[in-house]
Amino acid sequence: MGNKLKILLIIAPVLLFSCSFEDNYDSNTRISKYNNKNTDVFSDQKYQEIYTNLYLRLALQKSLDTEALNLFLSDMSIVKSDQLIEKLSSIAKASYRYEDLISISKYWIKANKNSYKAISYGFSASVELNKKNVAENFYNNFVILTSPKSNRDFARILFELQSNKNRKNVISFVDDLIEDNNSRQLRIAYIDLLYTFNLPHQVIENVNSIKIFNDSFSKNHKILLGINSNQNSKIYNSMAVLDNNLRVLSKYNKNKLVPFGEFLPLEKFLKKIGLKKITQGYISFSAADERKILLIENIRFLPLICYEIIYSGKINKNDEEYVFIMNISEDGWFGNSIGPHQHFSHSIFRSIEEGKNLIRSTNGGISAYVDAVGNVVDEIKSTDKGVIEVKSYKKTSKTFFSRYGNKIFFYFLIFYITLIFFIKKKGR
Repeated sequence: MGNKLKILLIIAPVLLFSCSFEDNYDSNTRISKYNNKNTDVFSDQKYQEIYTNLYLRLALQKSLDTEALNLFLSDMSIVKSDQLIEKLSSIAKASYRYEDLISISKYWIKANKNSYKAISYGFSASVELNKKNVAENFYNNFVILTSPKSNRDFARILFELQSNKNRKNVISFVDDLIEDNNSRQLRIAYIDLLYTFNLPHQVIENVNSIKIFNDSFSKNHKILLGINSNQNSKIYNSMAVLDNNLRVLSKYNKNKLVPFGEFLPLEKFLKKIGLKKITQGYISFSAADERKILLIENIRFLPLICYEIIYSGKINKNDEEYVFIMNISEDGWFGNSIGPHQHFSHSIFRSIEEGKNLIRSTNGGISAYVDAVGNVVDEIKSTDKGVIEVKSYKKTSKTFFSRYGNKIFFYFLIFYITLIFFIKKKGR
């Protein structure tokens, strides 16, 4: 009879509580009324746990996140559910309550030492607050739990720091961590993280430190790749030529930017209502106004990034002589659609129009070597990976179209109008 009475007494306040979620009800009164451990109803720890867990779930269901978090922090030992703790941890992180998040993570690890989520939340919060000793303890728990060996294993924990606001603390902590551990795989994972932070100089420094390129390339090799570069407080989408020590030999900054992808039109006005470009980062890329020829081992390349290749008659702004059109692109965002094929077709047309050899390197798209008359000499499909070797090529002179561009259509129009005029005049 006594047990039945306790159950009935528990159900009664829960029902009252669930009916009392009204806007005019004082949440502080609700906590003090039902979170009293000295009452006869909740003198038994088991019933206190049941009630608190029910209370927390109902509060979260009603979006009373702060109230639920405060109640949990008042006595974390009552809650054992990983799912509930994870939800409350995410609330603490979203509310920037990093000290509380560290406390929750420490309790969570004690309750479940095999919880990766507990480690990741505590690790991120302690690095954000620059508590290096605490962060190292969470990192050591990660190592014990997962036994990381590859760069992908280390990337799992490092990329928990990707959303951290204070990136200086992230860089400082990971630099110290790498120095203490001297792990090549950890550094490779760190390079990937630095790349997402848009820090090309730190990327190059770390790549040089493990001699990835020095071991694979000689001083005779040159590397051409896409990077983000900073110049005069502006960010550019760039194509760079590097040597095997990753020194930048020459660079081209993209001229034609993708609206909403690389920059936000009417940015001053649209940022006020919370809009941003859809790619990573809040700052728009800047557009350069010149397209210089890249010189690599006395071979002249006309650089084009991504969809700059589609602008017929406008690719050689300075009317300079060159041998190859070099087009790099990230076509992965097209997905499994006709997009990569259309993009490649445009590239072939530019090769024919300009009468120049084309080298195209893309991620998630079609990479190819196309000769000066539009023949696809070699290609790598979007779903494959591989190497294209250009063993021979022909230097060609300018075509009629490359000399006059789209102006020829205007000339044709004048010619036809004049021709029609004389025909009609002759007919009279």
